[in-house]
Amino acid sequence: MKHHHPDVFCAALLNVQPMGIYATAQIVSDARKHGVLVRPISINASHRDCTL
Repeated sequence: MKHHHPDVFCAALLNVQPMGIYATAQIVSDARKHGVLVRPISINASHRDCTL
């Protein structure tokens, strides 16, 4: 799934944090390396869970 849909994989991992294996920064960094656009947090537009 990570190879074909890295955006979905990243969002799913971030939604189950804290899981203790990977830090949030590691997940986001890996997603950016695979071409996923990670937007900054917005107080007005962000949801509780990560969305695509």
